[in-house]
Amino acid sequence: MALTPELQWSVPSAIDGLNQGQRKILFAAFKKKLVREAKVSWLAGYAVEQAAYNHGQQSAEDTIISMAHDFVGSNNLNLLMPLGLFGSRYQGGLDNADGCDLFTCLSLVTRLLFPEADDILLNNLEESGRSVEPIWYCSQNINI
Repeated sequence: MALTPELQWSVPSAIDGLNQGQRKILFAAFKKKLVREAKVSWLAGYAVEQAAYNHGQQSAEDTIISMAHDFVGSNNLNLLMPLGLFGSRYQGGLDNADGCDLFTCLSLVTRLLFPEADDILLNNLEESGRSVEPIWYCSQNINI
């Protein structure tokens, strides 16, 4: 059964655990090799441009902030580092600072989970004639 575009956007895949928006953010961070800190607002703009993130800059910032949450009950592993006030467990992360005041970079564990050597094995989607994020962050040798 195929998912509607709205569900594809919001429901994480059982294959890599990411939804489409998170995959686009991760693609942009990997493309930029984001090992040093960068503003969340800058990464959001870069993802909008490079990964065809069509839901707007604010939505991209919100996705980045949620990917960096490291308090209990938010993420099993935060794929992005929270460098600044990314919100607390008390308010479920909704008490975060503005994206232009926050910094992030790839978490140390992220490239262990998604090795750079595997990038050539990934099947990327195409939008407007250019390659954007992978269908999933795993090789396409599996049949689903």
